[in-house]
Amino acid sequence: MAPAPQRGRHASTASSQPASPLTLQRQYATATRPLSLHFAQIDAWLVDNEPVVWQQLRQADDELFQLSQLNVSESRYQAALAAFVARCEEAEQRYYEARPSEFRLPPLPEGERIAVYYELNDGSMHKVSGHIGPPSYLP
Repeated sequence: MAPAPQRGRHASTASSQPASPLTLQRQYATATRPLSLHFAQIDAWLVDNEPVVWQQLRQADDELFQLSQLNVSESRYQAALAAFVARCEEAEQRYYEARPSEFRLPPLPEGERIAVYYELNDGSMHKVSGHIGPPSYLP
């Protein structure tokens, strides 16, 4: 006769086992990598314009560091990390809404060229360039 399936506390030991600090630090780096390259500017803007939001982000970041040092379960850390990333994205959105003109490029003088580089998922780069000027059908 096969033993009965375990229930309750013992059945979920895999998700409640402590994760190593290094594993949690890697998860942090992976989760925060997609945040805008401009987040340092956003962080500085938050200090002056949204100090409550800035303080909340600092506290959430400190909490993540403490959790990684306390050998908490990976699921608990993941939940806190997801909340932190969501707060960062909300702060980024507030910044963009408050400063929409900052991310517009000025018009280029006639005859100048522009190139845009895109990094693809495989790590390769793709370049798009072209001549910027009035359409050829204009005098």
